[in-house]
Amino acid sequence: MQIEKKEAFVSFVKAGLSNIPVVGQFLTEILFELNGRVKQERLNNFIEILKESIENNNQDFDIENIKSEDFGDLFEGVLKKSIYAKSKEKLIAFKNILLKGMRDNSQINKCEIFSELLSNLSNKHIEILNVHKEIFEKSKFPVSYSRKRDLQNELFQIQQKIINKDAIVTEDAIDYSESLDMIPSLESRGEEIKSLLEQLNKNLEDSEHFREHGFYNISQSDHLFYLQDLSSKALLVDEGIGGIGTESFEIMTITTLGIDFLNFIKES
Repeated sequence: MQIEKKEAFVSFVKAGLSNIPVVGQFLTEILFELNGRVKQERLNNFIEILKESIENNNQDFDIENIKSEDFGDLFEGVLKKSIYAKSKEKLIAFKNILLKGMRDNSQINKCEIFSELLSNLSNKHIEILNVHKEIFEKSKFPVSYSRKRDLQNELFQIQQKIINKDAIVTEDAIDYSESLDMIPSLESRGEEIKSLLEQLNKNLEDSEHFREHGFYNISQSDHLFYLQDLSSKALLVDEGIGGIGTESFEIMTITTLGIDFLNFIKES
């Protein structure tokens, strides 16, 4: 029964893709463009990738879902976006999004959001995002950098109190002599924090190279652009904000949305 349903579905999709009534409508809009033939070739490549994946896919699909208006809108939107995809990797990502929409109607909204996001990202964007995901999974960067920032801020406050001894005021400090008694404990805590920061920096050192522009074979200005753009799309977040001696976009980590996006565009 499942095999028959699968064969029926493949036939249905093949027929729909062969006719592509919606494709002809928007292809006329680019008919007079100089690179219209290139876009047609990209569309054809996408259709072939989709056909092959459907034929080789062992999962069951809901034909009624495929016939729904929501999926029709998603299908048209992905087809339009595919003509601007310059790499096979991006076409495959669009295909993976479309397959998820075929399997589960409840995923349609997420498919639309992520297909729009994908259309606005280059391969370099995705490469940088993937590296941040890999590093995050290995070292849990937000936890590490959050701890580092807290320790740096605490150390700074202690140093300021030691420098300005006469400004130290606590509930127990009745007079200046009692405030002076606090200095040794502050100095001890300061040394403890320095030791903790030293160890923390060693633990993070092996992963620091991924934050350098040379790692991605791009210029520093291009690297900054990609980080800023990924941050504006809420795929990366600046964990260095508020840290002592840390510049903007120096310490970036992937967000939950970024991880969800990368997982979603992969084949499953």
